[in-house]
Amino acid sequence: MSWYIPARSSSVKIVPPTRPPIPAKNGFPVLKAVSGRVVRGNDIADAGSRKPSREWTLTEKKELVSANRDVIRDAQAAVRLPYYEANTDTSINYDPAYYKRLRSLVTTLTLAADVAWEAGKQAESVGYYLDAVTLSRHILSRVGLLGHIYGLSCEGIAQNHLWRRLPEMNADIMAHCLTRLNALSAERVPFYVALEEEKYSIQRKALEVMEQPEKVRANGARNAITSYANVVPRTYVLDTMGGYMDKLIAQTKRPYIKRGGGIAVPEERYTRMFAPEGATGRWIATVAEMDDALVRTVLALRIYKARKGKFPASLSELVGARLLPAIPNDPFALPGTPLRYKLLRADRYLLYSIGSDGSDDGGKRIERKSTHRQGSKETYEGARGDMLPRWDMF
Repeated sequence: MSWYIPARSSSVKIVPPTRPPIPAKNGFPVLKAVSGRVVRGNDIADAGSRKPSREWTLTEKKELVSANRDVIRDAQAAVRLPYYEANTDTSINYDPAYYKRLRSLVTTLTLAADVAWEAGKQAESVGYYLDAVTLSRHILSRVGLLGHIYGLSCEGIAQNHLWRRLPEMNADIMAHCLTRLNALSAERVPFYVALEEEKYSIQRKALEVMEQPEKVRANGARNAITSYANVVPRTYVLDTMGGYMDKLIAQTKRPYIKRGGGIAVPEERYTRMFAPEGATGRWIATVAEMDDALVRTVLALRIYKARKGKFPASLSELVGARLLPAIPNDPFALPGTPLRYKLLRADRYLLYSIGSDGSDDGGKRIERKSTHRQGSKETYEGARGDMLPRWDMF
């Protein structure tokens, strides 16, 4: 036991992940403040939902947008600034409520877009939609898992609205959308970055509780945690936790199709208390990446047809036409594998991703299970079948 006391009392250093420099002008604090000014956020979310609790008239929607006109203006200005959110999730007292407010800001922008669209103002409407997508990608900045999942949720909201309007867009509007989405695609933050930040966050929290075990009061756990903190070496806890997170990070850096099986959470008490069970959110992040690849490719295909009167024989023609910088890869397939595309006739094509089961089913949509989301048009991890664009018009 002579080694135990110095091991417990020895100082430890938690090394943060490598991060980019903080920009001189930073949109994050501005957007965080603006999001706190949203008026009637719950009504905005309901009015813009595909399944609202009641029918909202266009007049009512206009009133909601009008009440938030200054918020929308300031948000649109702020999303054009560089964005950097410092990871402050380092205490068990951390309050992430501002992520809900940022999501409310995204739904405010999409509602403004809906209202403008219904008024026949396509260019203005698409500007709001794209700003909502931009804000969502900003939220995916160097933050831990919670922030990343919120960002993915926001991106899904914005992309749903964009998909819904895409069939009615004219060629100029589609070209504007594609230009911005191509630029945003190059800025996407990899999911493993969220795990790097999560590792830093949970190690800081574990050290805080070891040094101040009285902060843990839930369910009478205080005495057990206090006793554990009094005897366990801090280096053991942080090394165990860090080793587990390093395995998750390494797994997440591998292609989705080569990710391998689950990684068991160590039995160490603090690791089980704070660490995620597996690479939570990896599938959601990959679906978002795939959806972005699909929407950009669909936009490029429709622009190509508007200009030439037919769809291309191959996706490489979209690159030759300078509509895409490169053929989008399928994030569910091996690296360098593009989305599947087949020209069926001059005005009809098949475009798809192989999906999370890793099998090319020739463009057959995922199978539905009566026991899982019956009637849903959404997919789920491991579903058999391929993932196609969000409507059946092709």
